[in-house]
Amino acid sequence: MSNPCEVVSALKKLIGVCAVVGEVRALATSYVPEGFVPCDGAIYSVDDYPLAGARLGSTYGGDGVTTFGVPDYRERTLRGADTAEHIGALGGSDTVTLKAANVPAHSHEAKTSIAVSTRTNNGYVMTEGAVLASSTIGPRSAGIYRGAGDLDLETETGETMALGGVTTTVSCPAQEVQAIDVTNSFAFVNHVIALEGI
Repeated sequence: MSNPCEVVSALKKLIGVCAVVGEVRALATSYVPEGFVPCDGAIYSVDDYPLAGARLGSTYGGDGVTTFGVPDYRERTLRGADTAEHIGALGGSDTVTLKAANVPAHSHEAKTSIAVSTRTNNGYVMTEGAVLASSTIGPRSAGIYRGAGDLDLETETGETMALGGVTTTVSCPAQEVQAIDVTNSFAFVNHVIALEGI
């Protein structure tokens, strides 16, 4: 067998004979050995590959009677199944979107400002030494500053008080929700599956 073509042909047949039908191999080239097909999710006829059709059934597509499919491992990372029932199942994602439950409790610095009148309900102009207070006399919409010596306002300096009529709103700018890439480092190979062999 000195003819190179005959040697190559013999090797192809040997590879096919040694393969187990349903066996998946990872190749570092785009070459597909004889008896193998790419793992690309294609559908094949059971009449053409009866043993492969019997073993793969409808796990990867087809009806399992006249047709069957091969797995599609393009851009997939293979993972060992813990039970026979899990063979062929798909899972995982290249990205994940975080939700509130995924983010730990934390705090942010917030700033706020209050717009107030410069006059009290009795006409006092806000001056140095005036303090925040609420009035129990007159309209509740009166200014919130107590002038020094203003006896008409009952709240005393240093007393804890509610700022009636004053509303403070703290808001955060809307943030665009983006998915986070969780893809592990990878290297591409060519997955092929044997449809002929033992």
